[in-house]
Amino acid sequence: MSRIGDEVATRFRNELGKLGDDDLRIEACRAELADPKRKNTFRKIAAMESLVSMLGAKALPDLAPYLGHEYWRLRDPSRQLASNLVKSGGADALMDIIKNTTDPETKAGILSVIAVSGKKSGLAQARSHLKDDSPIVRVAAFEALILLGGESTLSEALSYFATLREREELAACEEALLLVSTESKSAVAVRDGLIKLLPTADPAAKAAAYHVLGRLGDAKSLSTLSKAAETNSATELKDIVLALSYSTSREADQILLKIAGNGKKQAEIVGAQSVRRMVLGPKGFGDLTDAERMDFAEPMLKLEMDGNLIKYLGNIRDARALRALMNCLERGYTDAAESLVRNAEKMENLTEEETKVALDAIRNVIEYIEVTHLRGGVKANMSYQYPIWKSLQARAGQVILKLHQPEKTPIKGFTPLQIDR
Repeated sequence: MSRIGDEVATRFRNELGKLGDDDLRIEACRAELADPKRKNTFRKIAAMESLVSMLGAKALPDLAPYLGHEYWRLRDPSRQLASNLVKSGGADALMDIIKNTTDPETKAGILSVIAVSGKKSGLAQARSHLKDDSPIVRVAAFEALILLGGESTLSEALSYFATLREREELAACEEALLLVSTESKSAVAVRDGLIKLLPTADPAAKAAAYHVLGRLGDAKSLSTLSKAAETNSATELKDIVLALSYSTSREADQILLKIAGNGKKQAEIVGAQSVRRMVLGPKGFGDLTDAERMDFAEPMLKLEMDGNLIKYLGNIRDARALRALMNCLERGYTDAAESLVRNAEKMENLTEEETKVALDAIRNVIEYIEVTHLRGGVKANMSYQYPIWKSLQARAGQVILKLHQPEKTPIKGFTPLQIDR
C-alpha cells in the first residue's frame, strides 16, 4: 500500500478504537463499504481488513461486491482477503453467496477467488457457470475449471473452448490455458489437446488455438503451425502468422521467412506482423541482441518492405541495419532515409569496417536526397516536404562529421569540387 494508504488506514483504525464496542466498529466498517462506487478507496481497504479481523469468514458477504470491482486497488486486496478466508474454511460461505447473487462482476470475482483457492468443491460451481449469460462469468468459470481440475478437467475445458465464437471471450480463455501451461506436464497436455481439436473447431476458436500454440513455442507446436500455413485461406494464414509472430521461440523466425518466401501475398501477410519479432525474445520482451533482430529483419525486408519494420531498424545499432535500409531506399521506400539517418546518429565506438559501412550509407542518403528532393532549390521544389528533406540532409551531414572527423583524414570519394557544389 502507498504511504497515503498507510496514513489513512492508521487514522481509520484510530477512529474505530474510539468506538464503544465491536458492534459499533462493524457498523462503521460496513458504512464505509456500503457504496462500491464511492471514492473512499483507502478507507474501504482498511474497513475490509478490520472486518475480516473481527468477523473472519462472516465478512465474506461484505467483501463480495468488491471481488469483481473494476478498480484494482479495491479488487486485488478484497480477493486476497477472501482467498485467505476460503483456505481457512470459508469456502461454503462463498459458495452460498454466488448462488444468491445476480451481479456478473461479483460472480466473476467469486469464481476467480475459488480458482486460486485450490478447493475442489468449487468445480461444481465452475461447471454450472460455464452456461451463464455473461461472458465475464463464463471466462472466470473456465479459468476455475482448469486451475482447480488440472489435467483431469482439461479435456472438458477444451471441448468448451472449441465451441466459443467471441474473440474477446476466446482471448481471455487463451490466457487461462497459458496460465495452466506454466508446468511442463500441463503444457504438453494443453498442446496435444489443442492440436486434436483443430480439425473440427470453429474458425474463431481455431485462431485462438493457433495463438496458444504459438505462445507455447515448442517444436511440436511450431511444426503444427508450419504445416497449417499451407492453407489456401488468406484469413486462416493471417491467424497463423499472427500466432507465430507472438512466439518467444526464435525458431518461429525461420517459419515466418519460409511462409513469406512462398509468394507476394504471403510476404505481405508476414510483413504486416514482422516488427513484433524485433521485441519478443525467449524471456519475453526486450531480451534480443541487435544481431538476432537483424538475422530476421534483413531477409524479411528483401521479401517485403514493411513500414513499421523499416522504422524500427532506425533503433538497431548494427551495420547490417544500415545496409538493409539503404537497400530499401534504393528500391523506392523513401521513409527508409529517416530511419537510416536516425540509426547512424546514435552509432558510436564503431570498428573501422563498420565506420566504412556507415559512411557509405550516409553519403548515399545525402546524394539520394539531393537528387530526388532538393535539386533545383526551393523554386523547383515548391512543397512543404522541401524543408523536411533539407533538414534530414543536414542531419546526415552532421553524422559524417561525427563518424569521420575530416580534420584527420579526408573522406575517399569526396573532392573539393563536390563539396563546394
